[in-house]
Formats: sequence, C-alpha cells, structure tokens
Amino acid sequence: MATINSREDQDGITIGWQAIVRKKGYPSQTKTFRAKRDAEAWARTIESEMDRGVWRDRSRAEATSVADLLDRYAREILPEKKSRQGPSSVIRILTASEIGKLSLAALSPEKLALYRDRRIKSVSKKTGRPLTSQTVRHEIALLSRVITHAIKEWGIPLAHGNPCLQIKMPAQSGARDRRLVDNEEEKSYSQIWCMSIF
Repeated sequence: MATINSREDQDGITIGWQAIVRKKGYPSQTKTFRAKRDAEAWARTIESEMDRGVWRDRSRAEATSVADLLDRYAREILPEKKSRQGPSSVIRILTASEIGKLSLAALSPEKLALYRDRRIKSVSKKTGRPLTSQTVRHEIALLSRVITHAIKEWGIPLAHGNPCLQIKMPAQSGARDRRLVDNEEEKSYSQIWCMSIF
C-alpha cells in the first residue's frame, strides 16, 4: 500500500510530495516529487509492477551516472583487454559529453539519438573535419558494450533494457563497393588453393 505525505518547509508551505510504497517481500521504495499527482502515479506504477512480479530495483541505475559507469569499466575491464588505447579515448569523449552527465535511469533512446545526431554534425578537434559516421558508430557501440556489461555482470537493471540497441546506428560512410575486374577472381581462388591444407 502506498502512502503519500506532503513535504513542508520551515514555514509550513508544501514544497513536495513523498511517495512511500511498502509491500511484503519487497524493500520499501521512497521517492519525492513536486506534484502530488506525480507521486501518486509513481506509487501506482511501482505497486502494479510488484503485484505482477516484474518490479526491479532501479535505485542503482538512478544513483549511477553514465560517466561513473564508464569510469568503472575503464578501471575494471579495460586493463584485461588487448587494445586499451582506442576505447580509453572514446570513454573520455563520452564521459565529457552531455550523455556522461545523465544517470543510467535517465538515459533514453531519444537522448541517445539526439547525441548521435549532434556528433555526426560536429567537427573533429584533431583534424578540423566533420566526424565520420563510423566514429559515432564506434562511440555508441562502446557505450552499448559497457551498458550490457553493467546489466549482465554488475546487476544494474535498466527498466527498458539497453537504450543503445533501440536506436538506429548511423549509416556507414566510405564503405567500399567495387566489382572484381579482369582475372582478379581467378587470382584470388588460386591464392586460396595455394594456402589450403588440402
């Protein structure tokens, strides 16, 4: 059963509403809102999820920023990887971006799509040229790996799963598309047969 209490300042003026949900078998959940209707809606949602048995504790996702998650990944997981330099620089870029300031619970597909679109239009500080879509693809793919690792290995549940998997990736730029000319196919097959162990 949910309880909604008003939060008052020292003059007795209501400044917010605190919703408390208590249900047997679950830890009590508390959250404060500016509007009473928001507190009531949140309490109904939590109670409904608990009744259906699909409730997951989101407190860790709400308390962890994307920058904190990336930092933990860089400290704990990257040292085990062969190639650390590339991911380290991408982690620095993501941490410094507007995405890094968000909590994991606030990271939505819409915010990621906005980040993707801004990055595609931005200019590289190193070269002075526009970023390629492949660069942005690498950034989103790394963020997706980090979030998937956090969900599976660190037990940080996200209400709607990995938001990186719910957006379209930028189209690959500069991908090669050419046809074989003259006898390239025959040369390729002969090289393969020469290297074959059969």
